[in-house]
Amino acid sequence: MISLKVLDIDGNDVFDLGALAPLSKITWIHASRNNISDISSISPLKNLTSLDISHNHVSNIDSLSKLTKLQWIGLAFNQVRDISPLNSLAKLRYIDIEGDSFNHQSTRTHIPNLEARGIEIIRWTSLQVSRLVRLATKVADCCLLYTSDAADERSSVDLGGRRII
Repeated sequence: MISLKVLDIDGNDVFDLGALAPLSKITWIHASRNNISDISSISPLKNLTSLDISHNHVSNIDSLSKLTKLQWIGLAFNQVRDISPLNSLAKLRYIDIEGDSFNHQSTRTHIPNLEARGIEIIRWTSLQVSRLVRLATKVADCCLLYTSDAADERSSVDLGGRRII
C-alpha cells in the first residue's frame, strides 16, 4: 500500500485523512462527498498532483501550500473563505471553488491573481447555483415529451391508455 499512487474514496463517509500520511508516492486523491473538515494531515504528500476534496466541510486550506506539485484541486462546496494558500503553488492549473463563499481579500485579490497566472478557476457561488437550480426546475416544468412512438406516428404518443397530442 505504500506504493499506492491513485486513491478514490469518494462518498465513503471518511472524516480523517491521517492514514494517508505514509503514502509518499500518491499522486491523485479523489475524496469528495465525505465528512472531511481537517486536511492538515496530507501536507507530507509531496508528490500529489491532483486532489478533489469537494463537498466536504473543509474551511482551512493552509496545508495545501506545502503541496508544490499540485496541478488540479477541487474545493467546491466546502467552507473555504481564504484562498491565499494557493498563491504559492507554481504548478497549479485548475481550481474548482464552486459554491464556496470567499472573504473580500480572496475575491478581490487572490482569485484575480490566480486567473492572471492562467489558472482555470470554476467559481459559481452558492447563490448562482441556487438560481441555476430554480431555472432548471422551471424549464423542466415545460418540457416536451418526445419518444420513438411520437416519431413513428408524427402526431401523438400513447402513455398507458392516454393519448398525448
